[in-house]
Amino acid sequence: MASGKCYHHPSKDAVAQCSECGKGICKDCYDSYGAGMGAGKALCFDCTEEMVKDHAADIAAFRRQVKTEIILMIIGAVIGYILGVWAFIGDNGSMAFVSALLIACLGASLGALIKVGKFIKRIIPGDAGDVIAYLAACFLAPAYPFITLFGFIKRNKQIKQADEVIASDENILRNMRDYFAYTQTMENNVGVDLTKLADQGGVLFENTYAQTVINKGEKEAQAELRQGMVTIAANGEIVRSFDVKPKNKAA
Repeated sequence: MASGKCYHHPSKDAVAQCSECGKGICKDCYDSYGAGMGAGKALCFDCTEEMVKDHAADIAAFRRQVKTEIILMIIGAVIGYILGVWAFIGDNGSMAFVSALLIACLGASLGALIKVGKFIKRIIPGDAGDVIAYLAACFLAPAYPFITLFGFIKRNKQIKQADEVIASDENILRNMRDYFAYTQTMENNVGVDLTKLADQGGVLFENTYAQTVINKGEKEAQAELRQGMVTIAANGEIVRSFDVKPKNKAA
C-alpha cells in the first residue's frame, strides 16, 4: 500500500508508487494513466517523459546509423561499378555495363553479406565456417540486386516508423500535461462548469484532455490516457526492433 501524497497533486493521498522512482501517484492519476503500463506497474509523468526521451535518443542514434549505412552502400556501389567497367570495357561494352551493375549491387549489399558471414561463422566455427561463409556469398550472387533493394525498403519503412513513434510520443505527453493542467484548474475552480472554463480562453481553451472530457466524458478521457501509456510501451518495442548499436547510445 502506497503512503504519502501524490507528487503532482500534493493535496491527494497516494494510492500507488512509480515503479521507477517511487513518487506517489493519487487515485485520479492512477486511473487516468498510471494503470496503463499493465502488470500492476505504474509510472509517474516524469519517468514517462524520460522513457520518451530515451526513445528519441535511440531514434537519433538509429538515424545516424542508417545515414552511415547508406553512405557505405553508395561508396560500395560506386567502387563496384568502376571495377566492373574497368574489368570488362575492353572486351564487351554491354557485359561491362551488366557486370558493373552487379558488382555495384555487391558493394551496396556488402553489409548484409558480412552479417550472413558472421552468423555462419558463429554457428560453424573454424575453417569450415569460413569456407561455408564464402560459398554462401557466392551462392547469393544472383540475389545481390534484391538484397540491396530490400535493404533500402526496410530502412525506409523503419524511418517512417521512427517518425510515427516521435509524433505519437509527443502527442501522448501533451495529453498528459493537459491532464495535469485540467485537474489543477478544476481543483482551483470547484463548482464552475468545465465548458465555461474552457470557453474563457484560459488554460483549458486548447486543452486536449478537457476537450475529450467535454465531448466524451471523464471515463473516456481517462481511457484514452491509459491507452497512451500502452502505446508508449509499444513504441519502445518498435524502437528496440531497430537494433540500434550500443556504441551509438548515450552513456
